[in-house]
Amino acid sequence: MDHYLEVLAVKPGAMPRATPLAAARKAGVFTPTHDQFWVEARRQLGDRDGTRALIKVLLTHREVPTVAVTTGIANALTVGSVAPTVVAIEARRATETPVAPVIPIGTHITVE
Repeated sequence: MDHYLEVLAVKPGAMPRATPLAAARKAGVFTPTHDQFWVEARRQLGDRDGTRALIKVLLTHREVPTVAVTTGIANALTVGSVAPTVVAIEARRATETPVAPVIPIGTHITVE
């Protein structure tokens, strides 16, 4: 499917019927999380722009591991965002090893 993304970006109306999309779904590469993002993106942005947002997210797979992109999509959806940049940031964050534990404000750790 990756080979067709640039063409689909120009013609996003072809995406729902694209043979590579059907193949990616069948192979499990286009996951229910991807579908959830696409549905929400089209709801928020309309069919054309929502599909373009999905295509930008799919292009992120070229730079970031698949599991991280899927995590990024899920994290973005959790806060109601369909911005491809939010997905990319969250995907990159998913690949990082935390340097120190995150301690929420207002809590403390007792040192013994």
